[in-house]
Amino acid sequence: MNFTFVDGIQIFYGVPSFLFYVSIQFFLGNSILRGHSEFKNEFYPLIFFYGFVDLNNYIAVIIFFDIPSWGLFTDFYVKHQLLAEIGMFLLSTNTYIIILSNLVITTNRFVSISYPYNYDKIFCIKNLYKILSITCTLAISLNFPRLLYRGRYKYFNEYDVSVFLYDNNNVNKAYYVGGAFLSGTVFLVSLFLNISNLYKIINLEKGRINHVRADLHLAIYAAILAIGLICLNAYYVIRGIGAFMNDYAMYQCMLPHFGWIIDIIVFGSVWSLFIIR
Repeated sequence: MNFTFVDGIQIFYGVPSFLFYVSIQFFLGNSILRGHSEFKNEFYPLIFFYGFVDLNNYIAVIIFFDIPSWGLFTDFYVKHQLLAEIGMFLLSTNTYIIILSNLVITTNRFVSISYPYNYDKIFCIKNLYKILSITCTLAISLNFPRLLYRGRYKYFNEYDVSVFLYDNNNVNKAYYVGGAFLSGTVFLVSLFLNISNLYKIINLEKGRINHVRADLHLAIYAAILAIGLICLNAYYVIRGIGAFMNDYAMYQCMLPHFGWIIDIIVFGSVWSLFIIR
């Protein structure tokens, strides 16, 4: 069993954070359905959707990534190839949805702050559903080709872990290059929009500050999501370099970090929103 002190810390904060996130989702969903005035802004259904994907991704990471990396149920994971392929498809698709949702959330704040008179037209509920549908469709489409290739969990005795790999190393390369390109592009666009949001908020007339306090809080929330993107992009880049160079040590060195990177994205956003709110 390859269970480290860091893994213990992740479980220590992860379990209560997960339960807290579930309670927030229940409260937010109930408030939206009941039509509470504070939650009529289209931003909150977007946050609810983002939270749903977050929680699903957290569960997928534990089942398809953490447990085999801890060296648990090794024979089960190694023997069930189809489970490995479907599991990694779901994990990758959820991660891509999170990346794209980050861009949607940041754009939502940008339009709200920079073009408030067009906000209701662009982000009405009808358009929001279309945007979320496009986000999911794009994430699924980008990952669907992976189902056409054989993948499996490979057990490494020297590390006592099971790691998912595609039999064709070119697929491994394409996965990390694609992930690095997507997360890097979204980060750069989000960085530009976040800087623009912050600049406009700082330069508002003092008499209008109270009217945009919520925009400031939500802009900070979007900015914190970008921090997770930086870490995720570094993960994709380093593992991609390892795959291209056939350097297993470099490829392996980032494996233990994937869990806490996802935790930053999943739990960092909800805790920051709760503290700010």
